Amino acid sequence: MKRQKRLIGLAALVLGTVHSLPAQTFTVLGDGRPVLLGWNMSADGSVVMGFGGNLGPCYRWTAATGLQDIGGDSYHCQVSADGKVITAPVKDSQGLFSASIWQGGKSWKSIGSLSDVAVQNLRSEAYGLTADGSVIVGLSYRADKTPAGFRWDAVHGMTDVGSLQGFQTRASAISGKGNVIAGWDAFGTVGRDGEWDAGNLQGPSYRMGAVWPNGQPEGLMHPFGWIGEVMLLNDVGSIIVGRGSPLSTTHPYRYTTWDAKWEDLGTIVRWNPSRPPSDNPEDAATANAMSADGNIIVGNSGWGAPGIPLDAFIWTPANKMEKLQDYLVARGVSIPAGYLLTNATGISADGKIFCGSALNPAGLSVIFIAKLP
Repeated sequence: MKRQKRLIGLAALVLGTVHSLPAQTFTVLGDGRPVLLGWNMSADGSVVMGFGGNLGPCYRWTAATGLQDIGGDSYHCQVSADGKVITAPVKDSQGLFSASIWQGGKSWKSIGSLSDVAVQNLRSEAYGLTADGSVIVGLSYRADKTPAGFRWDAVHGMTDVGSLQGFQTRASAISGKGNVIAGWDAFGTVGRDGEWDAGNLQGPSYRMGAVWPNGQPEGLMHPFGWIGEVMLLNDVGSIIVGRGSPLSTTHPYRYTTWDAKWEDLGTIVRWNPSRPPSDNPEDAATANAMSADGNIIVGNSGWGAPGIPLDAFIWTPANKMEKLQDYLVARGVSIPAGYLLTNATGISADGKIFCGSALNPAGLSVIFIAKLP
């Protein structure tokens, strides 16, 4: 299971103030102490989420309240499109993490798990919500310790979404209307003894993209026969974005269901001089969010090795992938000298407001909010 890399040596210093920068189109949250990472936002951009490194806490921002520490020893947090429901994996008194819903202040309520089993101190975690937050999807563990995608609502509780091949799954996204769930289904082979070949269940290539339309599982295929994990769905579930294909396991893709068209979104062109072009770890990108209509996609490109920061990217049908920083500046957003946008993690429904992580002039990570004029 892919999880956010742990950040070592976070300094628990005073939270920085909110800095409004020129033209009020680019806003910085915090001053890098503690390290703040952007995550996502509500559909209208009025609620922005972030977290302090890999162990939390979660932070919630609105123009009225400013940046609030809302607790939760968490490494990521999600907000529903309407801004009313926030989820995160939160640690209980036993030190085990489970998917939880924010109750206000620093209070959280667990939505449970598929079993009592915990793997690496994790019982369950949420990855996606419907627009109103009434349905939550994610990953939990079965009694046999295999990860399983789940669907949760207040009436039915948490249920296993099922698997095409009877093995590992994760529900990573749900459409805003709740009609489609998507994620990955482990893609392996059966050995001579009839058991799964664990050697084929490693790395990005084993995560076969899967969708569960109206609760029924089916593999997401394209003409070449295989496609990687699904990470995002648009509001109605008609546009699917994920990562990995036979052409490149490290590139994001976009798939339109009405015409079965698949497109490799590529990466920001970067070359790592320590590697030849045919073996370049910088040739990688991850999509994190998209507009409600699915026509604007944001994320990060690069490997993120020490001393080589990522680039936040934006993809549109017309211009394809480009640096978000260049895109914003070209459209009138004033970004002060010394700030580098490294990861775009949230976008408003209309594609005009963005949030994510940036390096400030001191090289410390802060949350940015950028709004097109």
